[in-house]
Amino acid sequence: MRFMFAAILFCGCSREQTKPQPQMREYNWPIMGTTANLILADDGVDAEKAVGIAKEALEEVNSKLSVFVPTSDASKLNANLGCDYTTYHSFEMIIRSFYFNKITDGAFNPMVAPLVELWGFHRGGEKYDFPPPAEAVSNTLKRCGIEMLHMEHDIYGDDEGNTWCENTIFISAGGRIDFGAIAKGYAVDVAYEELRIAGCTNFLMNLGGNMRASGTREWKIAVRNPLKGVDDEPLEHITLTNGMAVATSGGYEQFHERDGVRYCHIIDPRTGYPAQGVEQVTVIANDAMTADALSTACFVLGAEASKKALAECGASALFVVKNPDGSLRLERIGDFW
Repeated sequence: MRFMFAAILFCGCSREQTKPQPQMREYNWPIMGTTANLILADDGVDAEKAVGIAKEALEEVNSKLSVFVPTSDASKLNANLGCDYTTYHSFEMIIRSFYFNKITDGAFNPMVAPLVELWGFHRGGEKYDFPPPAEAVSNTLKRCGIEMLHMEHDIYGDDEGNTWCENTIFISAGGRIDFGAIAKGYAVDVAYEELRIAGCTNFLMNLGGNMRASGTREWKIAVRNPLKGVDDEPLEHITLTNGMAVATSGGYEQFHERDGVRYCHIIDPRTGYPAQGVEQVTVIANDAMTADALSTACFVLGAEASKKALAECGASALFVVKNPDGSLRLERIGDFW
């Protein structure tokens, strides 16, 4: 998933509070194919330690979940090296991926990687004719069902009455997994929890636009207008408070255009073709992983069909749809508004 927020603005804890606010300290570094951004608003926090904690958390998640890391769990799965997976991160991703696939009626699917490659959006992927022939799409779609992903539970015990479970995860031949629509949000949550454990209170953790806020401060986020540049007037402002997270999916940064038709990088895993009908979706949720996964799924589903999944997760969404005359229409779903 690719997206960008136009800007991040900051405001105080409340209008009534007159106590001087701590000075913002902002730190940026590259990771997971994008930029991580940690903004600290606590005077008493050791910034160097906080940044170190965030970096370590993101690096750990990336090392286990990225398909671009040859030794990651995801890469091992794609190489059909079915084995015992005791890594918490990969196990959590598999469990949550099944969950989001179920509540979105298949619109979220980490097994969509072969289709993403077929349409030419996968880094390092092979070159295909564009747009790909219908037969190629149909054949590739057969290798992208969630049923290609398997998890087996084996229960073991010893003579002393101790028992334990080992989980074997593997993919059927021809299938490939990619956690790109959920891993960044999950990584933000991991960093968020580690920072909180370390005593950081007021901060904003941001990974390529996947954000989660902490503390008493309000964080004002400017949502990009999908028809304009990142430095232009934003489309909307939202305010995040303690624990809230946000993510946006849009088709305006990665796309192919042929004969006046724009094909975005977000593939509908149910049809095998790029999703259409929505320009942008911003999801506000109680954690960054949920916001990340639902922003992609809701982009595929559209506003009306997204209501069930959003309600299931207690999330809200802002849909941006282009009218026939080229103007934009906003559709808001959920209690946040």
